[in-house]
Amino acid sequence: MEAMEANTADVIKRMKEITLVMQTLEQVLEAQGVNPTNLEVMLEELQEHVEAIDMANDLHSIGGLVPLLGYLGLGLGSL
Repeated sequence: MEAMEANTADVIKRMKEITLVMQTLEQVLEAQGVNPTNLEVMLEELQEHVEAIDMANDLHSIGGLVPLLGYLGLGLGSL
């Protein structure tokens, strides 16, 4: 049981990290060496995490849903 709780905590921590990246201005990300491929990998990772409905609810709880919707609205269809 503890292992499952630790894994959930790690997933939530990682979702928070990805959320912070999504909330960072594109120019800042570029200056830090983050490119569209890096963003694509992070968004795919996030997708894997939120496919479970409880994790999707956690994403919303930690403030990650709004930035994600922003990315989806940016026309990043090539990602």
